[in-house]
Amino acid sequence: MARKRNGRKTQRRRRSQGINLVNAGELYLQTAILTRGLGGTNPLSFFTGVEAFNKQTGTQTGVKGNTVPVYSRDISYGYNPSGASITVPELFGAGGVSATQAQAQLYENFKSNWFSMTVQTVAVRAGFAIGKKLLSKQRTFVNKGLKMTGIGSMVKV
Repeated sequence: MARKRNGRKTQRRRRSQGINLVNAGELYLQTAILTRGLGGTNPLSFFTGVEAFNKQTGTQTGVKGNTVPVYSRDISYGYNPSGASITVPELFGAGGVSATQAQAQLYENFKSNWFSMTVQTVAVRAGFAIGKKLLSKQRTFVNKGLKMTGIGSMVKV
């Protein structure tokens, strides 16, 4: 029977894998599905609250005597609490919006969009799984090229 070593074991060294661009793309699409279904906006706008919108410049009297808002042609970027979308700052009560109202609207959006979000999530996952299998040779070729340029340790495809 072999003797058991009582000495210290050498630590295994692991290389940093870097960021995988395909996985990052899949994560972004999955996040976009959720934020579009729940908040009605893209992931960046959902988390920051910054949206593109047309500013209201005033009102004018309509044909039937009612007042209608007049919007500028220029697109503005900023926080728009009167917009139709829900963002994280609104969930915390920013911009004069009640946090409970925003949470209730988020729940209503979930109830009305859960099926389409589920179908989209499954489709994106299946598409990326099939795409990874079909394009594995091309991805290997690109990764070799990235390794030759010196950025292969930071970025993978």
